[in-house]
Amino acid sequence: MGFLEIIQVVGIGLLIVLGFMVFYSTILMWLGAKFARIPKSGFFRAFFTTIFSTVIYVIVTGILSYIPAIGTFAGIFIGLIFAILVIKGMFDTNFSKALLVWLFHFIALILTIISGIVIVPLML
Repeated sequence: MGFLEIIQVVGIGLLIVLGFMVFYSTILMWLGAKFARIPKSGFFRAFFTTIFSTVIYVIVTGILSYIPAIGTFAGIFIGLIFAILVIKGMFDTNFSKALLVWLFHFIALILTIISGIVIVPLML
């Protein structure tokens, strides 16, 4: 297998893992919202919240990571706060319930990492 073929296989694997991330996060965020007894806890709301909170987290973390010395840590922390605020706004709830929903989202991210560790090497 040549270098370009390996790059293509890994790229396809990463897209599959991204699909797993959206799937896991949507389901677990929806279940987390139900567990937190949030009235506006529909499945599609959980789907869009997954997309928006992840995009905001990646953008904020990416921008702040360019600050020397504390940028990466600050980016992760501030990105997390922004993601929780997106969850808070999308589900129209308070900060503590949004944090609980984010914890379910974090479990989904762990499942995604495990899926990536299993799937991508199988594709090679």
